[in-house]
Amino acid sequence: MIKNLIELDSSGWTLDKKSHGISISYKFPPKSSTVSLLMEADIETDCAKLMSLITEVELFSQYVPFCNHATTLKSLSKT
Repeated sequence: MIKNLIELDSSGWTLDKKSHGISISYKFPPKSSTVSLLMEADIETDCAKLMSLITEVELFSQYVPFCNHATTLKSLSKT
C-alpha cells in the first residue's frame, strides 16, 4: 500500500484528458508491462458509499466517465 501511495505522489504522469471537473493521467512504470491510471475529481458524497463503489469494479462503467468496461482480474483482499 505504501508503494502505491509513493507511486501516486511521484512525477512522470501525463495528463490525458481534463473535462467536467475530472482529470485523467497515465504513466508507464519502469520495468513493467502495465500502465498506471490516475483519475482525480472533487466530489461531495458519503465516504461509506464511495468506498462501496470502489470495491464494485464491475459497476465502474456505470459511474466512471470514459470507462466502457471493467473487471476484477484478481482479488487480493477485501480492502
